[in-house]
Amino acid sequence: MKYLLDNLEIGPFCPATIEETGGIWEWDCDNPGLYRIDGDFLQMLADQGYTFYDENDDVCITGVRTEQPAFDHTCLSVSVDESVEITTILPMTPKRGDSPTDLGVVAQVGIGIDGLPIFADAPSVLDRVHLPALDTCGRHVDPDFGITGMERLRTSMV
Repeated sequence: MKYLLDNLEIGPFCPATIEETGGIWEWDCDNPGLYRIDGDFLQMLADQGYTFYDENDDVCITGVRTEQPAFDHTCLSVSVDESVEITTILPMTPKRGDSPTDLGVVAQVGIGIDGLPIFADAPSVLDRVHLPALDTCGRHVDPDFGITGMERLRTSMV
């Protein structure tokens, strides 16, 4: 099965400048919460020592499917690779585990009724120094990260 449904529009992820608006991110340092990635949010991060834009107010963006970040504090953007297919094997008679399993981050935690994989939360900016931006619905198209983004249902924006 394809990991991206036909006619499913995703994005935006990273804004090109601090004057523009991108997707969302759950910040877990000072002033934690779910934020729209915009100038106010990026300025708040800069005040905490995480500057994701340059002196021209251009956001530092890396397209992770085609390149690796060259420096710290870059917004990780993604693009669709339509050749990717994901195969998931499901047991016919699932069994409850003896104890809970810590899945950590970027682990597949479920499958939507439309067949799309659901993944756990992304790594913290504090751990990875980069910002893996989600779109406005909490989605991401990198199959190593998960199309549906955040594990928990978000009901409000900061």
